[in-house]
Amino acid sequence: MFGTHFGKDVVFEQITPEQFRSSVAPLIGEGPAVDVAGAYAATSTLPDRSIAPENSAPRLLGITPGPPDNG
Repeated sequence: MFGTHFGKDVVFEQITPEQFRSSVAPLIGEGPAVDVAGAYAATSTLPDRSIAPENSAPRLLGITPGPPDNG
């Protein structure tokens, strides 16, 4: 949907928690950036950290999400 809206390909590029920390530190400060990156690093070690389609909120609630609001 983002690609269609912006008229170009959108590609997900995974970054490490450290890369995230260094990118947001100028915006939120070093301390909060370290805390958030640490939480991401800890979460990445957990099993089943992804939401499987069969356990997703739309599936469990029996709903179909609509498109994002463009305006």
